[in-house]
Amino acid sequence: MEPDAPPEPSAPAAGGDPSGASPPPAERVPPRVGRGGLRALRAAVEGVLPAERFADHRNILGNTGQNVLGLGIGALATFAAQVLMTNALGPERFGVVTVATQFAFIAAAATRFGMDVANVRLVAILVGKGEAGRARGLVARAGAIAGAVSAAFAVLAFLGSGALAERFTALPREAAPAFRAAALAVPLAALAFTYMGATRGLKIMRYTLYAQWTAQPLGWIVLTLAFWAVARATPSWAAGAFAASWTLALAIAWYGWTKEQRAFPTADPGQGIAEERTASLLRFGALRAPATLFSQLIFWTDFFVLSVLMSSLGREGAGEVGVYGAVLRAGQSLFLFLTSVSLTFSPFVADLHHRGERERLDALYKAVTRWTLAATIPVLLVLAVLPVRTRDEARRPFVQFPLR
Repeated sequence: MEPDAPPEPSAPAAGGDPSGASPPPAERVPPRVGRGGLRALRAAVEGVLPAERFADHRNILGNTGQNVLGLGIGALATFAAQVLMTNALGPERFGVVTVATQFAFIAAAATRFGMDVANVRLVAILVGKGEAGRARGLVARAGAIAGAVSAAFAVLAFLGSGALAERFTALPREAAPAFRAAALAVPLAALAFTYMGATRGLKIMRYTLYAQWTAQPLGWIVLTLAFWAVARATPSWAAGAFAASWTLALAIAWYGWTKEQRAFPTADPGQGIAEERTASLLRFGALRAPATLFSQLIFWTDFFVLSVLMSSLGREGAGEVGVYGAVLRAGQSLFLFLTSVSLTFSPFVADLHHRGERERLDALYKAVTRWTLAATIPVLLVLAVLPVRTRDEARRPFVQFPLR
């Protein structure tokens, strides 16, 4: 049974035993209310992907499904937060919140120093080698590195909040406290991702679903409303709620790792691997941190350049930039399943490659590639077939309500 799956029911599934023979009537167990559909789904999965042959495939599919669900929840919650804050703050002050929180998120991505990726890979390798006990020390060192680097940067950002507000916003007086609040989120988010990487290294995705995709975005909305209920609706309180939501995410991620590592042996068997040592982690992070910043530039450079080119056209230019941004976000839906699979599949690659099981890895990689292609083609067809509305249709809203 896959590590991240719920336990199988003790009663036989509806439809008979795995051999296909129906049990005699006396042996039939009446389905419990609310569980028949779940048992039928498990039986269908078992028929297509038997656990003894396709345990890895089932684990990847299950974790990918959780991640797709989480991405959907996160996207809807983020959209709701944007609508809420825009209506409450207005476009310019909401722009301050966006700049401050995105600055914190990108800074956290860089200053976690690649320790989340290191944990995914190295925890999977150590567990595959039968040396899971050594993963405790590895994650502790990775957390210390990510915490030290991110906290140092957060202090610099906090002290330089005035300069950041002057440089990046048109409302520096309101933006400076927002940048100070967002700076507090940098080490919190960095450590949260570090611990989520550790549990993903165990091939468990649910803690990422709980922390990153559910608790953080929904917590941001709830905490923002709570802060605004006792204080004024300002960008600084919204940014403070963003930092507080990452505190919640960090607590969940830390709890997930703490809970899962209790099953590890108390001793540290074996010699481990060279990459788990502090010097190796620092070398890896020195390359990973700038790579993370460059990956962020890939996503934002074209949008920034278009904004500069269109700035002289006023509202018309702003509208063109908005259309480009909407199209860009719609196109990124193509990467929904790909991103989810990559987060789930990476620890399998590290584990199987390190153990030299190349044929098993090759078969798994081909299966995952087929699944990704099959899941992406419908989205591609929708974007290719339904991009244009006629001029008359464009004048009408998508949803029309009958007049009374």
